[in-house]
Amino acid sequence: VADAAVDAAGQALWVAGGASLVRVDLASGETSEIEVESYVHLVATSPTGNTVACADGVDILLIDATSGQERMRIRGGNGEHSVWVVRWAPDSQTLATWGR
Repeated sequence: VADAAVDAAGQALWVAGGASLVRVDLASGETSEIEVESYVHLVATSPTGNTVACADGVDILLIDATSGQERMRIRGGNGEHSVWVVRWAPDSQTLATWGR
């Protein structure tokens, strides 16, 4: 496990680490796995709970929290794990990232 985040409603735990992003339903304990291209090492849930952002190598993925479908992939530059921080603004409209 590289990173984990609980959604704003406290209903799901998102776990990053390896070639997948895992969602754990905290009420039932059921898990679902979303495969990614590279290595997920960061995860952040939006304050509205609708979107999960994660770092997949040098890319940022935006995942629909309900369906698990990729909404958008923001391609990063060169380097290995160059994204170090992913944070949402309180309005869930802005995503800030930092890295090298």
